[in-house]
Amino acid sequence: MARRLEDLDDLEKLALIPMSYSRLNTYSMCEAMYFYNYIAKEDQVFGAAAKLGNVLHSVLENTLEAGIVIEQDHLPQYKEEFKLQLTEQDPDSLIPEKLRNDGLDMIQQFLDRNEGTSFPIEAKEKAFQIVIGSAYIRGFIDRVDIEGDRVTITDYKSGRKEVSAKNAPNDLQLGLYALAMSLEYPDKEI
Repeated sequence: MARRLEDLDDLEKLALIPMSYSRLNTYSMCEAMYFYNYIAKEDQVFGAAAKLGNVLHSVLENTLEAGIVIEQDHLPQYKEEFKLQLTEQDPDSLIPEKLRNDGLDMIQQFLDRNEGTSFPIEAKEKAFQIVIGSAYIRGFIDRVDIEGDRVTITDYKSGRKEVSAKNAPNDLQLGLYALAMSLEYPDKEI
């Protein structure tokens, strides 16, 4: 049973084990990586593709606004933000030109796919924390849109295929996000 952290008493909070989707995913991929990242707390080294993903994530976070219709003439704004994020997040130019061009292509694909659309953005980088058993799970949801009685969760992906509607019920990350939002918005469809 999932509960909100604020619904626990102080003694229950003492027994909680910190957890996140990233921790769970890291452990399932490689126990040694989990140990070095979360137990030994070694500095994480991100490759060029991961850095590009962070850049693209920041571009969408900083340019998308609630109710603004997405148009192709927004491309210069997205490109300028992309350039700014590259400067800030990759000052040593570790992301090769090919990947940078791929990033610009992904931005163009985003604009193509969503042209004429506006999003009812409720929150970006929405923090959440829930308790399942003795696990204290916290994280951030890239974007939460609310329209009427419906809450839509968006998690940006740049390196892997998006989760299909058919596979969404089996996706751990989206499941945790949906569970967290169902506690926050109990009267809405998630």
